[in-house]
Amino acid sequence: MPLTDSRCRNIKPNGKIQKLSDAGGLYLFISPNGQTLWRMNYRYANKQKTLSFGAYPITSLADARMKRDEAKRNLTEGRDPALIRKAEKANILEKSENTFEKIAREWHEKQKKHLSADYWQNKLHRLVCDVFPKIGGYPIEDIKPAHLLSVMQAVESRGAHEIARRNLQVCSQIFRVAFG
Repeated sequence: MPLTDSRCRNIKPNGKIQKLSDAGGLYLFISPNGQTLWRMNYRYANKQKTLSFGAYPITSLADARMKRDEAKRNLTEGRDPALIRKAEKANILEKSENTFEKIAREWHEKQKKHLSADYWQNKLHRLVCDVFPKIGGYPIEDIKPAHLLSVMQAVESRGAHEIARRNLQVCSQIFRVAFG
């Protein structure tokens, strides 16, 4: 019999592991200390595996069922849901590490051998003062032209039109390096 939200809400820990089954292999795992997790057991490549979908009530019964259905679709297509999740996490981590500031600093360091020390330092100073505070922490893939426009407009609003133009030129070079 499928679970209901009220049954999930009213379950109490009893000092040992409990499993409340739903349909399609989904179950609510209740640990002795009261932690409740949505899980699904499945077989892939002749190995028994368990997939966790999150803690209840943060992950609702409906959300857990949607995640179970997605995992089942992946299995029918011959893909391991655990490997897909691991790849998604790695992609998110990589994306969050490739911020505009990180890539700009790497680009800037490579410019050192081609530029005079003062000019090289001046470029970094303009980035630190004008660009990094606004978009430095964004993943570079998420920066849209509107973000860059607002940075340049902020510089122009203080009357520094030439600095805005130079900053735009530097940002353009950084984007070319980042996206090849």
